[in-house]
Amino acid sequence: MGEQTENNSVGRVKNSGLMAGVLLLGCLLWLPKAHAVNGQCTSPFVATGPITTTGTLYQPGDTGIATAFSTTSSATCDCTGISVGLLVTVYYQATTSLPTVSDPLGTLIKLNSYFGLKAEFNAAGTYRTVPFNATSSGLLAVCIGNVVNLALGGIDVNGGRYTLKLLKGVTGTQTFSGTVAYLFVRRSTLPDTSPANAFSQLAMNISVTSTPSCQFPAGTSIPIDLGAVAQSAFIEGEVPRGYTPRSVNVSVTCSQIPSDYVVPLSYRFGGALTSQNRFITTSLAGVGVGMLEQSSPTPIPFDTAIAVPYSAATHNTNYQVRLYPTRLPGQVVRTGAYTGTIMVTVSVP
Repeated sequence: MGEQTENNSVGRVKNSGLMAGVLLLGCLLWLPKAHAVNGQCTSPFVATGPITTTGTLYQPGDTGIATAFSTTSSATCDCTGISVGLLVTVYYQATTSLPTVSDPLGTLIKLNSYFGLKAEFNAAGTYRTVPFNATSSGLLAVCIGNVVNLALGGIDVNGGRYTLKLLKGVTGTQTFSGTVAYLFVRRSTLPDTSPANAFSQLAMNISVTSTPSCQFPAGTSIPIDLGAVAQSAFIEGEVPRGYTPRSVNVSVTCSQIPSDYVVPLSYRFGGALTSQNRFITTSLAGVGVGMLEQSSPTPIPFDTAIAVPYSAATHNTNYQVRLYPTRLPGQVVRTGAYTGTIMVTVSVP
């Protein structure tokens, strides 16, 4: 019996703990709802603006076209305390929870480090840039809970528009998704600006893509003649005695890279590699090809990302390397002609 009592006691502790967890979860899932505010008109309406561009916007300062959006044509208004038949003032207020920046285009909502958005609501008779406060007046002909025609009661709201501007140049794809602005409307006094009591909301889904393209001015296939080298001149893993490495220009010229781009491009040299990625093999036994920096004896490793400065002013890199034949470690150099291939890959991080 003692054993059964202990088991029952343990069972009750587990159930009590489960109930506490359920109650806590209920608290965490609670969300605020709109509450009645005298004279305020609210709606669950959300206007969503899609912007998707490829290759047309990528430079800092590039600006899209002003695009119109609609706002709700109906709203629920709490008319408690509002007198019928009077000329009343309607208050409009637009807010954003995101930072704003001053710009020649007007106040921009800073969506992220790349995107600025000029958002406007057509309220109180004109387009107004968020954030703003405005008023209008009109005859309160009727005040009912559901105002189908917003002209009744002097409410003047008629859509809006948004304009995207790049604050920073784009390479690759940059995105934004979320609510950016709220419009509040209330009769007789300033609105309650809780998001749950908004008259209209503006959300944005933005995707801007720029695909840089780089080309080798020297061509996609660059033949290099390494010349004739005496078999006796070869040194294992080194430049042959008396040999001058051959320079090759592997600079690239690029397009669709923004003018404020400062990150180096990434070069990678590949081919039929030997161990430790120091040389590529050739068609002749014992002979490999190594690579050096243009102005120093520093070896350039194969199959390794190499940062090369890129000039946004000239749209290109200025990069040369030097190639030389060498005796592969532990092998014997045979005589004869040989060929080999080095693949150069350039990417824009």
